[in-house]
Amino acid sequence: MALVPDDSEDAESYQPLWRNEDLDVRMTRIHQQALDGEIGTTLYQFGSETTAHGIPRIFTSVSWRGRIFWLLLTVLCGLAFLFQYSLVQEKYSRQEKIVSVELVFDTPSFPAITVCNLNPFKKHLARTVPEISETLDAFHQAVTFSKDSNSYISGRDRRSLKSGFNYVQYEPSGQSDANYCLLKPDRMKRMWEIRGKHIPDKSSPFRGDFLEQLALLGYANMTDEVAITTKTKERLVLTMAGLPRQRRIALSYGKAEFIRMCSFNGQQCDIVSDFKLHVDSAFGNCYTFNAQRGRPLASERAGPSYGLRLMVFVNASDYLPTTEASGIRIAIHDQNEYPFPDTFGYSAPTGFVSSFGISLRKVNRLSKPFGDCVLPDAPLPDSYIYRDYKYEPE
Repeated sequence: MALVPDDSEDAESYQPLWRNEDLDVRMTRIHQQALDGEIGTTLYQFGSETTAHGIPRIFTSVSWRGRIFWLLLTVLCGLAFLFQYSLVQEKYSRQEKIVSVELVFDTPSFPAITVCNLNPFKKHLARTVPEISETLDAFHQAVTFSKDSNSYISGRDRRSLKSGFNYVQYEPSGQSDANYCLLKPDRMKRMWEIRGKHIPDKSSPFRGDFLEQLALLGYANMTDEVAITTKTKERLVLTMAGLPRQRRIALSYGKAEFIRMCSFNGQQCDIVSDFKLHVDSAFGNCYTFNAQRGRPLASERAGPSYGLRLMVFVNASDYLPTTEASGIRIAIHDQNEYPFPDTFGYSAPTGFVSSFGISLRKVNRLSKPFGDCVLPDAPLPDSYIYRDYKYEPE
């Protein structure tokens, strides 16, 4: 270390030419330059020797135009990669469902079978309910009007016919006229109703009242008998839903009256204990076979002789006029599932032997976040209607 004399009056002390702090800064600077040179050399060596497409071209290109071209191309490829990555990440976050199908050869348990009469209620008993009787009368009038509209004769053909006296047959509606006030005719729904096959002609003063009455009953501009029947069935379902459950049961068919004979697995059934009552909104009293949970029955062999065999009595003479066919409705479901014979059922006509072959298809659905299904042990949501059963809102 070199020393220089001090020009001050006390020249006995000497100061160093470079301080220790300046030396440390210089050594750090030299080390950083060496490190930067090593990093630059390493990056240049990596860029020129890497197998990534485009990057070696940036370092090995002679002209600056070539380097800029390969740099822009590499950046565009990187952006395309990020875009594809975002699409894959979004698809993964959706957690789309994957269906796995597995075939199992085993002896499955026998399903629950719900049997219903196509006619929900007995006609002579349903007529005792005023709301149902009025609905059936309205159906009769709407059907009469539809038949007359379909057989309407044009004005030119009508003038070619001989003049005659056209009349409409009116009959009392059967309602009591006691305490009836003529100043308030709306208190009585009707005093007369149309019977027979004829309705008021267009020139009749009663035709406007007749059409107005049909419109109030919900049959405005309806001339198709199938549409009228469907409309009346909906009204009957809503009317029956407002009655007490025991009243609806009393209007429909009893178990012993409906099911006459039964055999399962080659053995005679106990109709009283083997069938459970199920009150359906569309078919009235239905009866479910093998409805015991946790103790399902099993068929030993395949074939109709070892399955469920039934002979039922539908009593077609007491059908409602809205029932379009005589027969039964069958729904096949699990013991833990709520039966929907109107939606997932099969019809069997009377006078024939109907046979249905079944096979088990079990579906295990995942819960959240893969779907909206609920696990068996999880608490049911408040919107769940049939809390004791499983069902699919399809």
